[in-house]
Amino acid sequence: MRVLVALDVTTQRTEIVNEAALRPWPTGSAFLLLHVLDPFPFVKAPISLKRAQEAAALQLKNASKSLVEAGWTTETDVILGMPRRLVTPIAASWKADLVMVGSNEIGALTRLFLGSTARSVLRHAPCSVEIVRAQSLEKSASQPRGMKILVATDGSVYSTAAIQSVAIRPWPQGSKAR
Repeated sequence: MRVLVALDVTTQRTEIVNEAALRPWPTGSAFLLLHVLDPFPFVKAPISLKRAQEAAALQLKNASKSLVEAGWTTETDVILGMPRRLVTPIAASWKADLVMVGSNEIGALTRLFLGSTARSVLRHAPCSVEIVRAQSLEKSASQPRGMKILVATDGSVYSTAAIQSVAIRPWPQGSKAR
């Protein structure tokens, strides 16, 4: 299984990667930790852009440690562009089976004007997408690690494929699908 983990290293913590490292992935699984850096804020400061790229690369390398320590093949990449436009084509060219992406809990009005990387990836990705929300990462160690998985069906071929995909995916122990 090939898993692309799209991270915003400037605001997002590495718990998404740690969560992925704890799952029972199939043998031979590989991970790509990706940060898409928007160059627009750095138009007049190319030295700052280079520093931002280097900082992002270092943060991705540090974030990848839990996957590497778990024995998974892991790559990291920082590219320039708009995240909501580039994550999906990168997932396609890398032949990802799953994209894990965080979700910022911004308001509806902000999302209307700015758009959402998670929403764009969800709508356009060539593979399954898991939206990882902050509240799912903040569970205490005393709570069960299982996830609640909802699969919406409409009787179509795509619904059957979704059910089959959920059935073969690795989920934390104690997870329940409905």
